[in-house]
Amino acid sequence: MNCVNKYLNHSYTYIESWYRGDYMGCPNIEVCPYINSRNENEIIEYKNNFCNSDYFKCARFIAGNITGEVPDDLRPDDFKEAEKIVRTDK
Repeated sequence: MNCVNKYLNHSYTYIESWYRGDYMGCPNIEVCPYINSRNENEIIEYKNNFCNSDYFKCARFIAGNITGEVPDDLRPDDFKEAEKIVRTDK
């Protein structure tokens, strides 16, 4: 399974469980290359602000669910770049 399909499958599975009230963290945290390629000190704020709470506001989550692909280096708070990615995908 390629990374895009893996990302989307995690998202769809999570959204279903979210509606049931089973889980509140980001469904992609285990496969997110941005979060998983950095040390904990670098990403603690991202995890607190996005991964473990408002993941629907994450630029990676938004762009990934619209386009199906997210560059590995897209920061969770880089909404300008996410918007470019979404506009380019059309």
